[in-house]
Amino acid sequence: MRLGRGRWTRALAAALAAAWVREAGASPKQGRDYFLDPPQKGLWAHGDAFTLGAQASLESRTPIEDETFGTLALRASALASIGFSEAAAHVDVRYLLFTFGASAGYRNVWRTYQGAPGAAVSRELRLDTDRDSSFETRAWGWGEGRGRLVIPLDRLWFVTNHAVRWEGSPSNAFDWFHTNVHDGGVLYRGDAVLFVRSASLGALGPYARYMDMPRGDRRRGELAAGIFYGVRLGLKQRDDLLSVVVLARPGDDEFGFHVLRLPLWTMVLYRASFRLLDYGP
Repeated sequence: MRLGRGRWTRALAAALAAAWVREAGASPKQGRDYFLDPPQKGLWAHGDAFTLGAQASLESRTPIEDETFGTLALRASALASIGFSEAAAHVDVRYLLFTFGASAGYRNVWRTYQGAPGAAVSRELRLDTDRDSSFETRAWGWGEGRGRLVIPLDRLWFVTNHAVRWEGSPSNAFDWFHTNVHDGGVLYRGDAVLFVRSASLGALGPYARYMDMPRGDRRRGELAAGIFYGVRLGLKQRDDLLSVVVLARPGDDEFGFHVLRLPLWTMVLYRASFRLLDYGP
């Protein structure tokens, strides 16, 4: 007998459906916090505009038994920003509370900021490099495996992600994706957010991220904290999302986007999603 047809699994699925559908989700109008609900099946196209660039992706979502139980998602994406471009492929399998996935990609960094071994790659150094146009263009591959746990607690939703990532980046170089400095090799990234959900206002919560990275002849731990806010704007588009994420590391001269001149990782993103195909009932 398959696990998905066990009584306890059905009971858990029913409880999750009740939590996901809730008062707002049960109404015909889509809630502004919908991005925390199970993703809808079908073939989807996404267009993203964010603070430093744009991204386009195509995603296929196939239900596992039904959308309440889980989804197999296959996605291809292409990104371009002021610092780098990237093409990647992703696969994720969600089953009830858990999601497991993997990605592989190739990144072209046309503004590579790299320091001598042991030297700081500070925000001021990166600004000077921009002024002098003395940066290099480098390219490398990367891959990661990850897992997610979502715990719905009525109005409170706890979401945590963990990933082991390999990057073929140069040593002691600035990472545009994480806005920190590390060597190439194996990285660990873990993050967590506790959302307060509102069908009319979206979802907001404290956010924390921890990374363990190679740096010189040792590994370096890094903890950053901030906020995460997401909301459906509904600007002539039912399935859209505005998200604002801010992480801070006070006193760290290397962390964050140097154009801000502050130890802040800030991401403001607007996504519009379009269902191209519906995979039936």
